[in-house]
Amino acid sequence: GDGVITPPNSVLGALNTPVLTLSVQWVVVIAVVLLIITFALQRLGSKVIGQVAGPFMVVWFLTIGGLGLYRIVEKPELARMVATGFNPYCVYKWFFTGSFRGWLAFKSLAGVVLCVTGAEALYADMGHFGAGPITAAWFFLIYPCLILQYVGQAMVIVTHPEAVNGNPFYYTAPPSLLWPVSILAVVAAIMASQALISGCFSILTQAHALEFIPRILVLHTNPDEKGQVYIPEANWILMVACILVTVAFQTSNNLAGAYGIAVTGAFILTTLMLWWVLRNVWKLNLPIALLIILPMLIVDIVFWSANMMKLFSSGWVPIAMAVFLFLVMNTHNWGRKQEHALYEHQAEEEARSLAFETGGAGLSPVLTEHGRMNIICTAPGLLSMLGSGMLSRADTAGIFLTAREGRVPPSVRMLACAMGSLPKTIVLLHVKFANTPFVPEGDRYSFEALDVDLGLYSITMSFGYAEPLTATRFDVHATLGRIAKDKVKLHPALASLVPAATSRRAFTQEGNLSGTLMEEVEGPAIEEEDDPEGEPQHAQVRVTYVATQKTFAPDSARHSFSKLRVRLYSHIVSSGRPSLHFFGLMQQEALEVSRIIFL
Repeated sequence: GDGVITPPNSVLGALNTPVLTLSVQWVVVIAVVLLIITFALQRLGSKVIGQVAGPFMVVWFLTIGGLGLYRIVEKPELARMVATGFNPYCVYKWFFTGSFRGWLAFKSLAGVVLCVTGAEALYADMGHFGAGPITAAWFFLIYPCLILQYVGQAMVIVTHPEAVNGNPFYYTAPPSLLWPVSILAVVAAIMASQALISGCFSILTQAHALEFIPRILVLHTNPDEKGQVYIPEANWILMVACILVTVAFQTSNNLAGAYGIAVTGAFILTTLMLWWVLRNVWKLNLPIALLIILPMLIVDIVFWSANMMKLFSSGWVPIAMAVFLFLVMNTHNWGRKQEHALYEHQAEEEARSLAFETGGAGLSPVLTEHGRMNIICTAPGLLSMLGSGMLSRADTAGIFLTAREGRVPPSVRMLACAMGSLPKTIVLLHVKFANTPFVPEGDRYSFEALDVDLGLYSITMSFGYAEPLTATRFDVHATLGRIAKDKVKLHPALASLVPAATSRRAFTQEGNLSGTLMEEVEGPAIEEEDDPEGEPQHAQVRVTYVATQKTFAPDSARHSFSKLRVRLYSHIVSSGRPSLHFFGLMQQEALEVSRIIFL
């Protein structure tokens, strides 16, 4: 919820300036336009945005620090009085002996926490910039400037109590500087939104790697930093959500409750994750871990509980978002585990069937006792099916996309059952991404001829996480052509893949961050060599990419709640990027085979 609420709250708050005397409706229109610009800029990446935003944010913090210092120099006696608030005894006095002691003091924490909002983004953005730059910027620039600004605001409220009803920040600026400061504040709000949006991208990338969300396109915008990513789907969904929140709540005051709950909720979760790291990664003993965690957790819970009093005004928004996302992510992770368990069970059954055949038990690994074709999910099972002679082999080549190395996708069995035949040349193709920006060409692929006579091959391609930036390299089709060229002398059956894969006009789905037509990619031409008898060695045949479109249905033995989870999982999976689109194969001859899987 923080990533959805922070951008509208920041922009609406910045537009709450004395120089902008517009109706609420026009302020909302301006805020929506600024949000659209903010999200449109995300595709440039953190590196490019940082080159612009970095110097500007330095100017911004020096400006707000300078405004606070201006008020301090203007009235040093008042500044000394305000500075007594740094004495911890004032906290005790505020809660237990002051005019607003007790319940009123506790309620005030819902507003006090707004002074520290944004701190939660520091951890989310750690992957983008690293701990060192964030720590240095905080202690040497941001924190001192914030302290000076808040002292200046406190002085303004003492001398001008009416400032409480407006935005005390603008009262720290001289009247002649209101317009420049207002413009700076609006731009700073956009930059602050950028930090939360980038943090959302980082978290979603990790969720994707851990199989909590379906397949999405993760674009690495900086080959030198793995954590700097851009996710088109998430960007536009966030934009729509932010616009809806802006239109619904219209002012930053109306969003205060939602903002406070989102931020303090992030505080608590971050502290709990730190607890897990202390105990499970750093292996600290229980007393030391409690000594570190309890003070932070108590403060977080106190702030969070104070904001929960605004639950029914706007605080329900981040909670509803959190519940929805938890349901989706938990269901997807559960469904993936169910899929893996089903595959393991099928692989065991297949291995048992093959063992019976080898032992002479007279059982067919291809057909069931009812004459139906068995589930084929491993390479040995596929070899047994191809070697049985039950299927005709068409004079074509089929590239079957598989999610895991060595796994036979369901599309193979589906085609065999429906058509009674399979391509003469079958390639099981798996694409994986390494933890390095670029993969050397020598490590680009692994190749295995599972059975030359049966025309079965397995290829695993490897790409670095930053290679989508280089459109001519992140190209599954052209890479397959280069692999075929390397292996065609030893495996003539692959000859059909060479001309089809290396001479074409290539398209990219968004892999080069432009979504436009790539330059023509011409692979190395293969000159046809004649065999000793004078006949051409390489005959060109039809090459088809085959992908599996999975639809999940609940097994009849499941109870009602599990059936609902299976149906929800099926909808979640169908919302992910199709594999043919993800790998840029939509312009090739391709076939998508639908398969219903009972979980």
